[in-house]
Amino acid sequence: MIIVKSLDPFGFRFFSFCIHLGKGNHIVWLEATYIPVRNEEGKVKAILKIATDITERENNTKKIISQLKDVPVELVNIVVANSTKKIQAIESLKKQIDLT
Repeated sequence: MIIVKSLDPFGFRFFSFCIHLGKGNHIVWLEATYIPVRNEEGKVKAILKIATDITERENNTKKIISQLKDVPVELVNIVVANSTKKIQAIESLKKQIDLT
């Protein structure tokens, strides 16, 4: 399945990002570049394909995005915990003042 494909501005290269099923039905992400090989007359006689396995990069990107989604929740929890501690400290001070 091709996810993204584009031609460079000069029409010399074609780029694509593909998902394939690897051994054991594991998802493999590939980044591929297709480059035309031309003869002396400028006609395309072959296509050179260079593919790179970018699965680890894609998995790391997904992991970071997931972690970033959790950040607001963690920040709210920290603010609530700090606010609770401050309220408890104020109540404690108030009790101490009332005792004197």
